[in-house]
Amino acid sequence: FPSHDRVIELVASDCKWVVDDFQKNPVLLLSHNYSIPPVGRVMWLRKSTDGSMIFKAQFAKTSTGDELWELYKSGIMNAFSIGFRPVEYEDGDTLDNKSPRRTYKSIELLEISAVSVPSCPDALVIRNDNGMIKTKDLSDAINEIKRIISRS
Repeated sequence: FPSHDRVIELVASDCKWVVDDFQKNPVLLLSHNYSIPPVGRVMWLRKSTDGSMIFKAQFAKTSTGDELWELYKSGIMNAFSIGFRPVEYEDGDTLDNKSPRRTYKSIELLEISAVSVPSCPDALVIRNDNGMIKTKDLSDAINEIKRIISRS
């Protein structure tokens, strides 16, 4: 990380993500389609140590949500994509195919979408060594319970 996307743009690893409004309505869409209901929601969102954004998705208990969960769980779908509004960016050298034509320094996150083919080829699901989709560990919940108990 970071890598250019398929339209030769780059969200910089030190990009400032503006997520306040997104967190008020953390929708998970299907293929950036704003005209149909969401297929789930984003449970949490945070920037990793390498600058990439990671999140946990929860699919809706609908036929579409159930279908998407099965597609991701079985490894048929493996990608997500972000919808955003540029806040600050730098245009690059459009004659140089090796550098991005635009580098985003700050973006406002609007939505996250389940997609078959992401614009950024590295926007993939993180899986454990056993192939299972990685989620926030049960140990986090246990540690929180221990913390609460120790305060009482």
